[in-house]
Amino acid sequence: MDTATKADLSGRLDAVLEEARSRVVAFQSEAEESHRTVRERFQRFLPIAERITAMAREKLERLRERVEFESKPGHAQTEQFYARSVTLDVKSEMAGVVKLSFRLGHNRDVTQIMLDYELEIIPVFFQFTPHAHLDILLEAYDEATVSDWLDDRIVDFANAYLELHLTKQYQERVLVSDPVANISFPKYYAASTLGHGGTTYYFVSDETRREFEKSHGLTP
Repeated sequence: MDTATKADLSGRLDAVLEEARSRVVAFQSEAEESHRTVRERFQRFLPIAERITAMAREKLERLRERVEFESKPGHAQTEQFYARSVTLDVKSEMAGVVKLSFRLGHNRDVTQIMLDYELEIIPVFFQFTPHAHLDILLEAYDEATVSDWLDDRIVDFANAYLELHLTKQYQERVLVSDPVANISFPKYYAASTLGHGGTTYYFVSDETRREFEKSHGLTP
């Protein structure tokens, strides 16, 4: 191989290697820029996430005024990852499991805020919405949209909870009897109750309760 041929080959190889090095440098620069951008978006995401959390907490407190439940919060956070959740274990004699869950997080590159709603009722005897999801762009975050979505999900749960009490298969789990009217009915429908002699009595109307009190000498 003559000198000219060797020089030409060396030059071509050097060009290939230089191209490879250029690609590596470009990749490193792009990766660093992407990392910096994601970190900046994450810092913008955090205060929004805290506002959503505070808003959800206030709405769930209004639900707690009407429905008894135990809440189990969850929270995970690193330098570029955030996830918060809450699961409501709703107290009910009518179903084995009634659990309502909300989860707040973001996608991989923190361009989207993600909200999830899950409702679990066991056993199932009627149709309800078990899952809902909301994606909202970080750069286009609108608090009213999130607030409305949370309101709609809580109302979805309230409707399911009402249907639970109106469905025959669940009602049969909590039937009680009016000792005066001699009829059985779901505990949910009791107009009045009375504790007497260590027993709780259920009445279909205030009138039957008054008759019971009178016949048992409980009225002055």
